[in-house]
Amino acid sequence: MSRYSLSNATSSSAYRRATVWVTTLLAAVTLIVGALANSANATDDEIGPDIQSLTVTPASAGPGDTVTISMVVADETGVQSVGFYMMVDGTQNDICGQSTSRVSGDALSGTWEKVCTIPDLVVNGTYVVTPFAQDVLGRYTNMNGQNPIALTTELTITDTPTTTVTPTTTVTPTTTVTPTTTVTPTRTVAPTTTTATTTTMAPTTVAPTTTVAPTDPPSRATIDALDEGTVLVSSERVGPTLTPGDAVDVRVGGFTPDEEVQIVVASTPRLLATVLADSEGYVSVRVPLPSDLAEGRHTLAVVSRESGKGVRQPVTVERADDSRQLPSTGMPIPVWPLVLVAIGTVALRIRRRM
Repeated sequence: MSRYSLSNATSSSAYRRATVWVTTLLAAVTLIVGALANSANATDDEIGPDIQSLTVTPASAGPGDTVTISMVVADETGVQSVGFYMMVDGTQNDICGQSTSRVSGDALSGTWEKVCTIPDLVVNGTYVVTPFAQDVLGRYTNMNGQNPIALTTELTITDTPTTTVTPTTTVTPTTTVTPTTTVTPTRTVAPTTTTATTTTMAPTTVAPTTTVAPTDPPSRATIDALDEGTVLVSSERVGPTLTPGDAVDVRVGGFTPDEEVQIVVASTPRLLATVLADSEGYVSVRVPLPSDLAEGRHTLAVVSRESGKGVRQPVTVERADDSRQLPSTGMPIPVWPLVLVAIGTVALRIRRRM
């Protein structure tokens, strides 16, 4: 009788252990199948985020004013990043940078904002603000040619100090004091007209200042203090990638006419060129990058030599043979054969113990 009870107890213990094994295995199978189902659903997201709205408040501003760029963006798998760029007179000029931060909601649907203070050196005009976004799967909207949308808005920039200076140009009474010009004896003094040679020498006197500049680049602290904007003439892509030795086109406005301006590349500041702003305060020049420029993140800056004011833009430098690899979405792992083998192994152990 006691022998029968011991055998019965042993069988019961083996049965309980087998039940635990099977229960644990089924739970693991459930988790694996659920993960694969979620992965399959995630790959169904074939388009970029949905940019539902874009606002700029206020719609008109000047130097020192604060504006808020706000976007509502949603995506079924999650929004990774949201940004925008600005175009004025057909040229990209990101006076507020490009990045935004999520201020409410979550990655599936939220509000993204950028609070921007208009810099002192700014080009007047109507800026067209265009949004772009990327989801966690690497899908883009309005970027790299993927999922283009027509959603834009405008910001009007008026540099009021420069426009209010115009009354001094309208003080035409000084030009109407023609009696001094009617003193024709002074006009007949032809030698005074030959002083025009002094005006023709002006370009040659400017040249030495541009050749001296390479020995005096601005400091890294001066470059880091600049407002971030657009230096390169590039309306086709965001975050330009350059190659050492490239000749790049630089265009920045907002300087004083004939002001001496330096084009610099950093980490360690290296002077690329020194030029004079044109009659409208613009700098437009093509400069070559150093052929020994290290790969990685750099800053391209356009700086006034006199005031230290200007604009900087982050750039990425890569060798010509570098290639980018898109993030892999992965392939589902067939787990049913492994599950069947595991169940068969457990069943065999149960049978041997019983």
